[in-house]
Amino acid sequence: LLETLRARCLAPLQGASPGSRAAFQDTLRSWLVRMGDRRAIAADLQVHPQTVRYRMNRLHELFGPVLADPDGRLRLLLALAWDGPVADQRTDRQPERR
Repeated sequence: LLETLRARCLAPLQGASPGSRAAFQDTLRSWLVRMGDRRAIAADLQVHPQTVRYRMNRLHELFGPVLADPDGRLRLLLALAWDGPVADQRTDRQPERR
């Protein structure tokens, strides 16, 4: 069920590169948890507040009215929260061997 929720809720990010998708997911998760406080989000992600503004503008373009809908925000938060921070997932994995 979680994978279905994640696939459905995060579908707007599928066109982004893997690095951008991870950054957008981290930003979106922080935005939801920090209730839009750009300075807190920037501190959380260790980026400049302008970077947060750029990413959020792009996320608003991608997700549209879902970000203004309380039910939509809850679904996004559930889809993002159960899997832990995307950045942590990238650093915890062993590098792929070829």
